[in-house]
Amino acid sequence: MRFFTSIFFLFASLVGLAQIAQSAGSGGGGGGGSVTPPPVCDADTWSCTAWSDCGLDGVEHRSCELTFNCPTAQTPRPTERQACTPSCNSDAWECTAWSDCATDGRQFRSCVLHTDCPLTQDPMPFEEQPCQANCTADQWACADFGACQNGVRQRTCRQTLDCPAAVTPAPATSEACAEGCTATSLRCGDWNQCQFDGYQRRSCELPAGCALLPADTLQALSQRPCPGLRCGQLSTLDERISCRLALTTEEAAEEFSILYFPEYCRVTKTIEERQACIVLYQQLGACWQQTDDANRATCARQVIGLRPLEQEQQICQQLAGDERIVCVRTLKDKIEQLIIFHLYELEVKAETLLAQNRVRLSDVAALETFVEIRKQQLDAAETLSAWRLLIWQVRQEWESFTLKLL
Repeated sequence: MRFFTSIFFLFASLVGLAQIAQSAGSGGGGGGGSVTPPPVCDADTWSCTAWSDCGLDGVEHRSCELTFNCPTAQTPRPTERQACTPSCNSDAWECTAWSDCATDGRQFRSCVLHTDCPLTQDPMPFEEQPCQANCTADQWACADFGACQNGVRQRTCRQTLDCPAAVTPAPATSEACAEGCTATSLRCGDWNQCQFDGYQRRSCELPAGCALLPADTLQALSQRPCPGLRCGQLSTLDERISCRLALTTEEAAEEFSILYFPEYCRVTKTIEERQACIVLYQQLGACWQQTDDANRATCARQVIGLRPLEQEQQICQQLAGDERIVCVRTLKDKIEQLIIFHLYELEVKAETLLAQNRVRLSDVAALETFVEIRKQQLDAAETLSAWRLLIWQVRQEWESFTLKLL
């Protein structure tokens, strides 16, 4: 009974908080930048180009772009290369036999392109070459070996004398080499999708035998801010909030299409808890679009699954032992979610005043940072007295904020 008495007292404070929040009127947003949360989803959306023509190496390519990043899913990136059978692999030339070696040490032949393979640009065979009437071996001219790549370096060779009396093997055009251990030696996989901290990551490794690179160098090559993200990758809460408040509506919409992750959901949680937190915010998005205060509050209670408090009390009192403990814990979680909802409404009201040029951006950023920290503390609080203190602190902060209205 003591718990429920405290709950009623807490609700009196909560009602006062809700009345402050509801005085903002209608509005919607995402917590530090007013944007409606994306709908609940279960998969990312990728857009891929058509496959290219089959290359000479037996591989065809396409490029894929993440067009919708579902915050509760990790849909694998579609394959961007696959094996194929090239329609051809070289040009076909028909050449006559070499003429006899002339007195000037030259011999000749004529060549005609029989089949032109569109995948290659094979050079025309030599139609003239030096010769020796009494030669004993073919002659070859080779370029220098190129740079070492993946433990192999290569060169090109061409035959300069085809000795009629000999069949000389062609020189080697590739050889093993010791690869230098530099940043360019890294072998890296694909970038993963944008993570909750605003960064993409990939796995990178050095070839066998290479010394380790400095940790900061390796991190710089295997981690990067999500492309196009303006605010979500910033390191501190106040930086992220201030950045989002300065975005235009279009920029904010683009920001959340790349990464939608409410600040409250960033609190250290398991992956499952973070996903459940995001889903709840998305479901509450429909409530934030309600223009009537009562309808908005009713919608939030329905999404959360919170019945009238007297009914919740009767349900828990009918249980005993562990079942009652679980019932009370669940009720506490529902009330916490409703408090979070009303705290969010205060942020919406502050952003409405900012849009009306009635308050400075820095003051709104400071208020929202304060509220977001109290949300995190609310999640960690274990007692109802701690909840009451946090709600009282928010109300005091709001009163101080209203004194700064322009």
